[in-house]
Parts: sequence; C-alpha cells; structure tokens
Amino acid sequence: MRSSKTLARIRAGQTVRMCCLGHFIPAFVKHAAHFGYDCIWLDLEHRGLSDSQVATLLVHSHLHNIDIMVRPSTLEKSRLYRYLEDGAAGLMIPHVSCPEKARALVDAVKFPPIGDRGQDGAGLDA
Repeated sequence: MRSSKTLARIRAGQTVRMCCLGHFIPAFVKHAAHFGYDCIWLDLEHRGLSDSQVATLLVHSHLHNIDIMVRPSTLEKSRLYRYLEDGAAGLMIPHVSCPEKARALVDAVKFPPIGDRGQDGAGLDA
C-alpha cells in the first residue's frame, strides 16, 4: 500500500503543497507532481466527473507519486469508501457541522473495530 505524502508531512509538522483539480485532465497529475506538489484536491462537490474519470486520475496519481484528496459530491457510504479503494489518499468532507455526522463518516470509511467499512481485496492498493 502506498503511503500518504500528505499525512507524513502533516505528522512531521511540515507544510503540505496542494493544488485543486475540477476537470478531467490526466496530464495535470503528472505536472503537479513534477512541480513539487504533495497533493491534489479533486473537487467533485462542485464539478461532475464520472467514476471512470476519477479512477483514471487516481491511477495517474499513483504512477506519479502524488496524493489525491477527494472532495465528494455525496456522503453516501459506499461512494466514500470506493474513492479510498480506488486509491484516494483521503477525503475532504464538506458540511460536517455536528459530532453525529462526524461519527457517521468515521463509521463509513474506517474498518472494524473503529468503523463498519467492508473489506475489499481488489482496490488499487490491494
């Protein structure tokens, strides 16, 4: 499993260089990595990309060793953990305004005993 550059930098107290992508431009991933960005914020809340387009961008991120944080358009449980299974380094969840919603999100994306996410052996990092 590929380790997250973003998480490593945060844990080390370092600045994370992140840029935003809201369109299907696979070459952007390579260029962001080349110019020293640690992470791409993939905005699906305000832009519509297909599942296959998102999966393609995530594959490119692994090829070029750059993280992608997905900002999802929905809080649907299966959609959230699929982004992680497809290779996203993390999720940037909008509109979390209460502890109950935060707990429900943790339950959706963490494996037992912390959460209720199911196992999958066919993801990008499998």
